[in-house]
Amino acid sequence: RRQAASDPLTRGLLGSLIALSTNDWMTRLGLTEPSWATWRIVGKVLDGLPLDAAEMMVYTQLTGRTTTPTDLRELWCLAGRGSGKTTFMAVQAVRMACRGYLGVRGIPRVLLLAFVRDQASIAFEFASEFFDRDRELRKLITGRTKTELTLAHGVRLQTLASNWRSLRGYAVAAALCDEIAYWWSDLTDANPAEEIVRALRPGLGKCPGSRLLAATTPWIEEGITYDVVQKHFGQDASAHILVVRAPTRVLNPAYDDTTIAIAEGEDPESAASEYGAAWRVAGGTLVTPAAYDRCVDADVVERAPEPPLGDDYYVAALDISGGTGQDSAALSIGHVEDQDGAGPETYVQDVLVEVLPPFDPPPCSGSLRSGRRSHLRSEPSPGPRRPRRRSRSRSSCAQER
Repeated sequence: RRQAASDPLTRGLLGSLIALSTNDWMTRLGLTEPSWATWRIVGKVLDGLPLDAAEMMVYTQLTGRTTTPTDLRELWCLAGRGSGKTTFMAVQAVRMACRGYLGVRGIPRVLLLAFVRDQASIAFEFASEFFDRDRELRKLITGRTKTELTLAHGVRLQTLASNWRSLRGYAVAAALCDEIAYWWSDLTDANPAEEIVRALRPGLGKCPGSRLLAATTPWIEEGITYDVVQKHFGQDASAHILVVRAPTRVLNPAYDDTTIAIAEGEDPESAASEYGAAWRVAGGTLVTPAAYDRCVDADVVERAPEPPLGDDYYVAALDISGGTGQDSAALSIGHVEDQDGAGPETYVQDVLVEVLPPFDPPPCSGSLRSGRRSHLRSEPSPGPRRPRRRSRSRSSCAQER
């Protein structure tokens, strides 16, 4: 930083760069083809610039909104393959790296994140190429490795793998998450993206004007990407988070139509996800959220018992908290109805109880104290029981088994 402050050329260059908009950066970096027009509209929204009537129509098509965010902090972009989303993120990485961050303790970092570091290196290569092709920008580079660029004014542009433990402590000027819907942990068999975003946000709060940008092709209907889209897409009230969702050809009209047509002929569902920004049905949870919602009576946590109760075979399921102090314990009680053989079997949930943490259980004794596991097991009552016919109808989930 002292070097940048003492060098008239560097100091003057930074002063001119900070005034550039995303559109100015795209022109400077050579993205001048007409196919980038839609991305330029997204850039204007990021910069807080007003849109004309034609641009507002495109913006509404992309976001489902009629107003722009008042204090935009996060951009989530669901886009098809080949739409230019990684290149657009690389432009934003260069733009955010060529700013000063006064009052920030430590090194302000522009982080390029992906499932593995090699994948994050794609955006890093694009950003490095932008620096190398610009004679003035090259003068800002004071250090270079395969995964990092250190700039004269103290900002560092670097790649990281998606590990929430390794992201803590950084001062983050910008976090650019590539293909975040596909981040996965084979150890926990879950998507760790939610914990990664949670680890990033405190670091983003250390740098004024910081941004989180997540660009991905949609996958299955779960994880933080799906949750953010459900909560903020088309919501004019979302002041800090903007969701853009568009097929490949909307964001990049120059993309090859034949490639999309071949994919649609071989696997329409895969093509709809890869190029049409649609969620996949296969490969997700056992029961899709939409199918689950059709089987649920909203806001019902306990059903009144109806006599006679002796003909029903009730079972209980218990999900104990994992001990982290954050997850709940849950109890479910239900029974099976088969309409006396006249229709498919239907499981009816009669009671649902959630116990919120924190927990303060009594001291353990016996087998638990010695380290052996204790099992809760429900024993069936002796003899077969015949499900009772009920007059009121229930939603059948047999097709989802």
